[in-house]
Amino acid sequence: MSETRLAINYSPEAAQLLAEGAVEVDLFKCPDWPDVMGAALDHRPIYVHFPLVAGRGTLADTDWLRLETLLEQSATGLVNVHLHADPDAADPDALAERWLADLALLSGRFGAERVVAENIIYFGPGGKTAAAATDPDLISRVLRDSGVGLLLDLAHARISALHYGCDARDYIAALPTERLRELHVTGTGQHEGRWRDHLAMSDADWALLVWGLEHLGHAWSRPDVIALEYGGVGPLFSWRSEREVIARSLPRLRALLDQAESRLAAAS
Repeated sequence: MSETRLAINYSPEAAQLLAEGAVEVDLFKCPDWPDVMGAALDHRPIYVHFPLVAGRGTLADTDWLRLETLLEQSATGLVNVHLHADPDAADPDALAERWLADLALLSGRFGAERVVAENIIYFGPGGKTAAAATDPDLISRVLRDSGVGLLLDLAHARISALHYGCDARDYIAALPTERLRELHVTGTGQHEGRWRDHLAMSDADWALLVWGLEHLGHAWSRPDVIALEYGGVGPLFSWRSEREVIARSLPRLRALLDQAESRLAAAS
């Protein structure tokens, strides 16, 4: 089995640290924006995180030619899709049917083994996402029935668990982690009165990651990519793309991944 690759969101700060030799990474994770992809390619291979959404009925309108071109011209191994439901989507069986139809569309084009579905955040009643969209039992049923993989976002899971009033470890353990193909890691915390992700990692975030990595090769399958989702470009990330945070977080993540790889190698 090949080693898991380490990625980070592309940002000018991360690129500068890489050029200085202060950090090391295998890939830059990029949105499908030409200027960002071009800038990132000056430093490392890239993989594209697509804005595809299952459950809204919009997937059929995707520009498939552009998506396929991006796959061919980058190191993107997996086609990601976000499992979504509008706040009024209360019927889990109806939601499962919509998800399965969209996942079948992607699998028909790329093969189920190349598709990964991402868990999104539940912000509680009144939020923009129905509780059903983050129900771990429903996610598990749909992924197993469809045959696609799991893109596990630990920060999304932690914030969802907080709004469900349960422990994040219990919430994650109910997800289909045996289908894990990609893992997203970033910090969580309160900002302007609400929980946010894409922040600097807190002690609780690191502890959750360490707990998860201990399950690799057992309850969790080994992901192709682990991405640190800190930093970026534009107004959305300008206030959470600090050089110092990247400089201390990326080497720590690399060390934890190396430890996990060593454990797996010793056990094989």
